[in-house]
Amino acid sequence: MISNILSVGSKAEISHGLKKDPYKSKIMDILDEETLKLSLPIEGNLVIPLEKGWRLELTFWCKKGMYQCSGEVLSRYKEDNLYLMTVRITSELERIQRRQFYRLPYFMEIEFMEQKEEEDTSQETEEEVWNTGTTIDLSGGGCKFHSKFQYVQGTQLKIRFDIKMASGEYEHVWSGKVTSSSALSDQPDIFETRVEFLDAERRKREQLVKFIFEEERRIRRKERGKSSEKENFNS
Repeated sequence: MISNILSVGSKAEISHGLKKDPYKSKIMDILDEETLKLSLPIEGNLVIPLEKGWRLELTFWCKKGMYQCSGEVLSRYKEDNLYLMTVRITSELERIQRRQFYRLPYFMEIEFMEQKEEEDTSQETEEEVWNTGTTIDLSGGGCKFHSKFQYVQGTQLKIRFDIKMASGEYEHVWSGKVTSSSALSDQPDIFETRVEFLDAERRKREQLVKFIFEEERRIRRKERGKSSEKENFNS
């Protein structure tokens, strides 16, 4: 029940379409167990007129943690000099752990290299040589990947990869610390390495969490589609 999780006054962010940065909003009222009253976002001195029927991705910060879900605009209006909208929640509220992030099984190519602790990860030099690997899972707090390289626990790595979201494509570069690295039992020349991301930049981490959330929902829709096709084939 959303009334047991969300509360009036909680901060919210709204993502829609191809806009790169989310809009800022706030919960003004909880109308029922699937309908919220939110403030319409304002940028500069302009009210953003989100239209009825628009699909949204919503993120909420409340006392119980950070939650994400999908929603749909039902109406927008002005009330006591406030610009408001009603939004219907169209998916389950999913909690994003702040300390222990959800790990999504996910395969993609990454590049990585060992770095010194004092190295500035935002600077790249011509001498840098990047190695390649493939992720096994990904979270807002780190990743697990396979490669031909093994590292001692505590080794500092710089990792980079590209993510493709509804709002565009982005390159991510992270500083990370190896928490484990060992050979696969069936492939002794391939090593499985776990890395904890060390960067504290909130916007970058939240974008990665949002990407994982979007990918999880895409995978679920694809799996539901396959199940429906199978049922129709067998019927």
